[in-house]
Amino acid sequence: MLAIKLLDHQLQACAFSIDKRAVYNGSSCGTGKSYFALAMIELWKPMRVLLVAPKSTCNQWRQYWNEAWAHPRTIGFCNLSDQPINSRRETLVKLGINSC
Repeated sequence: MLAIKLLDHQLQACAFSIDKRAVYNGSSCGTGKSYFALAMIELWKPMRVLLVAPKSTCNQWRQYWNEAWAHPRTIGFCNLSDQPINSRRETLVKLGINSC
């Protein structure tokens, strides 16, 4: 259960996305894409989530993640930015992400 309150436009995006296999949210900065993504994690209940984001946003994502859930959930970060492209693929495959 989410511990954050979504804004109307975020709820509309969730309603649009709920029955989709995948979605892309290309909204502008500051519109709440992160909270939308967290809401979709709650709604879709995936086994794993791959979040692709700039390294500079990891601390912010960790904060959002901790704020979002009424009950704590585990999160791990894997920094791929300092690795050559082949090493990145190998790391993702080891994590079980095979469609790279």
